[in-house]
Amino acid sequence: MFNKEKLEAFHNKYYLKLLIIPALMLIFSLTFLGMTYMKTGEFIAKDVTLKGGLTATVYSDQSVDIQELSIFLKEKFPDKDLIIRKLTDFNTDRDLGITVEADLNSDQESEFKSALKEKISFTEEQYSIEETGNTLGKSFFKEMINALIFAFIFMGIVIFVSYRSFVPSFTVIMSAVFDIIVTLAIISFMGVRLSSAGISAFLLIVGYSVDTDVLIATKLLKHKGARGEFDMIYEATKTGLTMTLVTIGAVLVGYWLTNSLVLEQIFLILLVSCFVDIPATWITSTSVLKYYMKKKHGN
Repeated sequence: MFNKEKLEAFHNKYYLKLLIIPALMLIFSLTFLGMTYMKTGEFIAKDVTLKGGLTATVYSDQSVDIQELSIFLKEKFPDKDLIIRKLTDFNTDRDLGITVEADLNSDQESEFKSALKEKISFTEEQYSIEETGNTLGKSFFKEMINALIFAFIFMGIVIFVSYRSFVPSFTVIMSAVFDIIVTLAIISFMGVRLSSAGISAFLLIVGYSVDTDVLIATKLLKHKGARGEFDMIYEATKTGLTMTLVTIGAVLVGYWLTNSLVLEQIFLILLVSCFVDIPATWITSTSVLKYYMKKKHGN
């Protein structure tokens, strides 16, 4: 499909200039996140699972049109985040009712209940309400940051021990940081409200990013011998892109088939990160490692 000799000539000539692409992506992402933070006080909008609010549960056999109810409640409570889920008996596939999460306070509970009654018939015994503070959300953010910091530290240590060099360790860490920042900027631009499940997806990004970066680092630093440098890059790229395309396909299927808002957000974040990881690994990491190898061998 591709002329390998022409690809090698092109890569040898432009591999450093290609770094402009991820550099611009990172600059635009940081600029967008910075502007968002200045306007709203946060890098990305959070949903009710992180901000806290009211969660109403209504047990009813009445068939409820989720989309119609969502539109109705949005009109009643504009600019408020609402999440509506059906309660289903998995054994019989019978609807048991719904839960509605909204970033409202306890003073709005009566109005919230009245709005639900306009669309759903239920008794006091069929209705329950609870208020959730934002402590859980703050805890999740704190734990995520701690997990990311420890992940980066241990990644760097393992890679440094494996390759006895600072450059590969730095490349792996920077690639993971790139994936997180750019993915966060993209989903923020898309208007996605980050949930507690979405935070776990960002932790998965770190692991996926490491896989592809270790692949290219191993090919270049461990197995360069009789075969040429570009042969190693070419082989690693074919393997890595195949892995990425398979992952994208699997995540797309999951995204289209799921009826869960939780899984939908996880799949969306993973999907975006897979595309972001392509320039992060196969341009940034590859170019930096190639330049490092050339300098190391005096080329």
